[in-house]
Amino acid sequence: MKYLRLLVLTSMILSSVFADGLLLPNDENYPTDFLRHRATIIDVEIEELYATTVVYQEFVNDWYETTDAVWSFPLPHDARSIQLLYTRHDTTFRAVLLESSQSTNPGTGQGGVAALVNNYIGVNGLKLQLSGIEPGAVQKIELSYVSLLDFFQGECRYRYPLETIDFTGYPVEHLQLNLSVNSSHDISGFEMETHPAYETISTDENYLEVEMSEPMTYLNRDLEFTFNLDGGFGRDFFSALHEDVDGHFAFFLTPPNITNQTENLNRRIVFLLSTSSTMLGFKLEASVAALKLALDELNEDDSFNVISYSYWASEWRTELTQATAANIASAKTYLDGLTASGGSDLEEGLVVGLDQFLSSDYHNAIVAFTDGRSPLDPIALAEENTHNTAIFPIAIGNKVDHTRLDMTARLNRGFVTYLDEESNLVEEIGRVFQIVNRPIFNNVVIDFNKDDVHDVFPEVNPNTYSGSYSLYSGRYQTPGTTSLDYWGDGIVGTQQYGFSLDFDSDTSEWDLAAYLWAKQALDNLEQQINIYGETPALKDSTIALSLRYQLRCRYTAYFADYEDIVIGIDTDDVIQQPHSSSLVMAFPNPFNPRTTFQIMIGENQGENPLVLNIYDIRGRLVGSIDLSHLTPGVHNISWLATDLNGVGLSSGVYFAVLESSEFHGKALKLLLLR
Repeated sequence: MKYLRLLVLTSMILSSVFADGLLLPNDENYPTDFLRHRATIIDVEIEELYATTVVYQEFVNDWYETTDAVWSFPLPHDARSIQLLYTRHDTTFRAVLLESSQSTNPGTGQGGVAALVNNYIGVNGLKLQLSGIEPGAVQKIELSYVSLLDFFQGECRYRYPLETIDFTGYPVEHLQLNLSVNSSHDISGFEMETHPAYETISTDENYLEVEMSEPMTYLNRDLEFTFNLDGGFGRDFFSALHEDVDGHFAFFLTPPNITNQTENLNRRIVFLLSTSSTMLGFKLEASVAALKLALDELNEDDSFNVISYSYWASEWRTELTQATAANIASAKTYLDGLTASGGSDLEEGLVVGLDQFLSSDYHNAIVAFTDGRSPLDPIALAEENTHNTAIFPIAIGNKVDHTRLDMTARLNRGFVTYLDEESNLVEEIGRVFQIVNRPIFNNVVIDFNKDDVHDVFPEVNPNTYSGSYSLYSGRYQTPGTTSLDYWGDGIVGTQQYGFSLDFDSDTSEWDLAAYLWAKQALDNLEQQINIYGETPALKDSTIALSLRYQLRCRYTAYFADYEDIVIGIDTDDVIQQPHSSSLVMAFPNPFNPRTTFQIMIGENQGENPLVLNIYDIRGRLVGSIDLSHLTPGVHNISWLATDLNGVGLSSGVYFAVLESSEFHGKALKLLLLR
């Protein structure tokens, strides 16, 4: 009966990319699609542009029988998990990372809710099979993962995928965020527009700590926190040696947040725009609008071209053209005439775009609008890229090929921007152009001046842009101080900078530098496998790296064996009692003939009479349950669909309302199916 909700779920869920964790029961007789999500606590530690997120969640088995269940979490595509804990009774266990496929969600292969969950968590999602969750038991889960922040002209943006309203539809009892930022740069401002009811616990020039707590709240929006870092051309360096293995380092290079045009290189730029049928409507309209704004940012010392592509590429001009007012107006007219139809061959468009560049003496760039689904060969493109052209894919949509786009940008000095259809496309694309339009250095060369530095990522040095940053990570064998040399071709010719680096001698556990390097190494290996096929050597290297650093990869999975006991998950009293009472949910719903109401009794209820009244669609009272005896907390109240005289009610729509002399709650719609 619970699968009758699928048509409604489908229309809502497919619009969501990422959200919070879910616990899907194995027993097909379980009265609801998921175990009740009770609480989420998010602890975030940000060190410069690197975030470690620890997510603690509680789920409750409200059924009268024991059940197994699969926990699913939509890990963002650019994040890597580093630890997963779970509980049984009062004992905490660590999930074991093994060479194996992940658990499957119950019902996978039959469509239904499981198929929606699999689609929702994405290819980088996590799954963990949990056993023997007893009636009334609270299942606790704690996930730790690492990721990099979005960065634009000094603004750092952290996102946590919190939205699950499409799946749950009821408020969780407790939502909490504890977030800290530690930076060598001055922190000039911060905000959390998505959840403005936060408190500033501590703040100074280089440190920030905020907290947010919401009882009985709907998870109807992702969490987004932004803060600003001041500073000019600078760097941040992290390193650590480890017992019996080479050390790891991470080097962040941060140019000035904003520069004026006299400090920027002249540009040779190709705007590549997909006109495939998948871009029909708003995606094409928004891309054209954003591209027009980018054209207005060019000056007469710049040259540009516009190329549209579907099955084949079509050029506005046969060669790069000076960015005069007349030429820009002509290009805008060309854009206005484009329509969406046919397929999408991004590789063809990129090859035609690369042919536009005849010299490496300028800043060469391709900004490519794409639906993100076109096959392409990143290595072949890099070999064709003979004039150091930077490629910046902008992928619009929820189903994009992250692997090919990430590798294409990495091997061709650029970066990828991923936008879903809910984004403000014009604004977000405009942010990309503000970076691409401010190149400071081309043909960058980095030298660590240390013979035992090895396995450095990325393999191709990106160009340097105002308002962006570059990350280099690698390995080293011995401690010591050295001077990193940085060269780049700038507006006044080749310029050199030197940065003193201290490769640490301390032995430690895996830390920021180790995880950053291992994440980049795993990304590199998996990109090769996904695009060019698996080989025994690539597979073995990927598995060995995953297990050594405990970062999950495509060949490894977490398992709950209830053996590896650890100390952790000690947040027993996280639920804050709400002041007012509320009707949380009914399960199952639709139902026949019995359903269970979940009711939260607040601290302020006191001795006031409280009843749960059920009305038919005409507003007539057909049922009433006295709740005055209930104490503060969560209660499950069973109801058999009979009227006030004990006669069974007929199929139809009914409404449940929590009422007292001083309180009238929101009506909950019920569907009785005989």
